[in-house]
Amino acid sequence: MEKRTEIHTGLTKEQAYSLMIEGHKISHEYYADDEYLYMIGTSIYDENGYHMGNYMDDFWQKRQKWETGWRTFNGA
Repeated sequence: MEKRTEIHTGLTKEQAYSLMIEGHKISHEYYADDEYLYMIGTSIYDENGYHMGNYMDDFWQKRQKWETGWRTFNGA
């Protein structure tokens, strides 16, 4: 198993979203080591390819309550 290396740590929710728009996978300090989110177009997906919604949906606006603690994910 490859060790995960973060490029960006200590991000706010908005900074993490901006990086997702740029193509980065993002994770949170409370996520498991293999959990992350990414975007295709305006849609947000999890590590299993499950569609989580988009920026304005309930998932990102209400269920992802953490305003800090985000980071980029660079795992396998």
